Amino acid sequence: MGNADCQCGQGKWNDQNLSAPHANIKKLTAKIAREQEFTVIDLKDAYLQMEVAEQYRRYLIIATHMGYFQFERLLFGVSASLLIFQ
Repeated sequence: MGNADCQCGQGKWNDQNLSAPHANIKKLTAKIAREQEFTVIDLKDAYLQMEVAEQYRRYLIIATHMGYFQFERLLFGVSASLLIFQ
């Protein structure tokens, strides 16, 4: 298989217009201290559980020797993943 058989581009996600809220840790701990019940959430594979909106899936296409594949779930490595996840 030569280099011409598989082309993969490295696209950039424009995340300049996205912003994540900055949590104030003192406010969060004060709020949590008043609570009676807590829960534990396993976020190990959380990105993979988040569905990508239909209009953005076209940016998550990869080309392989077997054809083109379009992802429907959020991936690690997308520069805006953290902002979208929050």
